[in-house]
Amino acid sequence: MKYATLIFVMSILFYSCASIENQDSGCACTAVFASIGVTVVDQNNRVVDSLIVTVKNRSTGKVFDFYGETRDFSGGYLVMTDEYTKDFSTIPQAIVFTGKKGNAEISADFEIVTDECKCHVGKTSGPDTLRMSL
Repeated sequence: MKYATLIFVMSILFYSCASIENQDSGCACTAVFASIGVTVVDQNNRVVDSLIVTVKNRSTGKVFDFYGETRDFSGGYLVMTDEYTKDFSTIPQAIVFTGKKGNAEISADFEIVTDECKCHVGKTSGPDTLRMSL
């Protein structure tokens, strides 16, 4: 009996962690938190650290705040995360990434979408790497 209860509880935990379901729309989102990043390198292909980053919607001017965490786990800089899926749709929307260090500045445009269920963000256009002259 203990094992049956344990298996039942573990099954519930597994399914609740594997997907988050919206009963009204029939959508099922994975629990994975997606992010989009860009790597910024200098003229010698070394990663540029300590950039002051701003990401904003090109048409509305809305600034996306990543709570001071602008670096992603792969060593680049955050462009967008699933935190903002509600701000996007299946039609690409332009955002601009700007990084500043001292007197140097770099910027790039990205087009961001989300799926119909607004589960995850995706990039339809934009660079993977930016080269910054310091």
